[in-house]
Amino acid sequence: MVAALGAVALVVALSLACFGPEPAGPVPAGAGDRSGWASLGWLALVPVVATIVSAACLVVATVVAPTPAPALAAGVATVPWALLAVVAIAVRLVAQPGLGADVPDELVEVRWPAYLAIAGAAAVLAGAWRALADERTDTVQARAQTERALAVRGAPRPAPPPQDGPS
Repeated sequence: MVAALGAVALVVALSLACFGPEPAGPVPAGAGDRSGWASLGWLALVPVVATIVSAACLVVATVVAPTPAPALAAGVATVPWALLAVVAIAVRLVAQPGLGADVPDELVEVRWPAYLAIAGAAAVLAGAWRALADERTDTVQARAQTERALAVRGAPRPAPPPQDGPS
C-alpha cells in the first residue's frame, strides 16, 4: 500500500505546477508555471512513468495473485525504476535547468509539488523494497508447494501443529 500511495502522490504532484518564475524577480518571456510532466524532460520521464506502471503492477499482483511469486517479480522490477525516478527528480530539483526556457536558475522557484514528487517516488521505492520480503507461507498454495517439494525429495510429511485443548 505504501507503493500505491507513493505512485498516486507522484502522479498528482507531477500534474501540479512544480516550477515557476521567482515571484520577486522579473518574469522573462516563456517562463510561466510548469508542471512536473512538462519540466522533467523525456529522459527523466522514462523512469518516472516506468515507476508508476510497475508500482501499479505490484499492487495488482499483491492483491490478486494467490502466491507471492508475481508480487515478488513486480517488486524486483519496481525497485530499480523507483530508484532511478528518485535520482532523476532529485537531479531536476538540484540542477533546475531554467524551466526549459533558457531562464537563469536564480529566477526559478521550486514549489511544494516538486518535493511531493520526490517523496512519492521514495515511497514507491520503500514500498517495493518492503514487498520483496513477502513470503506468505501460511497460504494453502504455500503449504501445498512445501508438501510437493518434500514428496519429491522423499522426505516424510511434516507433523501437524499441536492442537490446543483436550484431544
